[in-house]
Amino acid sequence: MKIMTYNILNGGVDEKGSRIEPIIDVIKEVNPDFLAIQEANNFDKNDNELLKRVSNETNLPHFALSQGSLYDDGSRIHVVSLSRYPLREEHTFPDTVFRCAALSVVVDSSFGELSMCNVHLHPNSEDARLKELDAVMKYQAKFEKHIILGDHNVVSRADNYKDLSADEFTHYDLNRFDVTDIMNK
Repeated sequence: MKIMTYNILNGGVDEKGSRIEPIIDVIKEVNPDFLAIQEANNFDKNDNELLKRVSNETNLPHFALSQGSLYDDGSRIHVVSLSRYPLREEHTFPDTVFRCAALSVVVDSSFGELSMCNVHLHPNSEDARLKELDAVMKYQAKFEKHIILGDHNVVSRADNYKDLSADEFTHYDLNRFDVTDIMNK
């Protein structure tokens, strides 16, 4: 089973326009059996038009979407999961728990029943990420086999950054390792 996680940044759109075609090309090249996309913003518009397009063009026919909290500017950060295997169960975590979003789906895989939890943890607070991770871990604990994947918005001790006091680390609260320490247990 080939698994892929992909943060496509701002729904695959930037100042130059849509990046959806190259994103789809990358997914097709990797050819995953299960795909977790973070920042799938606007994939829900027009009756999931963009989500259905990605599903169709990547031959991942089964999909689900979870919306994040509403930002001040009216936007939301979504996650989507796409799969070759039918989705037997879907669980979206409430936006009161997640700043971005999380989605757990259950598939029957070559390993048997498998719960796949696609997360986009809080972008700039380790304490908030820990609360989100706690909600995910409690939910996933009921499954014998589960995988938590996605954008954890963290660095690990193994990354060997020399100066964690730099603005890029302190602004996003990346100078702590609580989440990675829990995930590595």
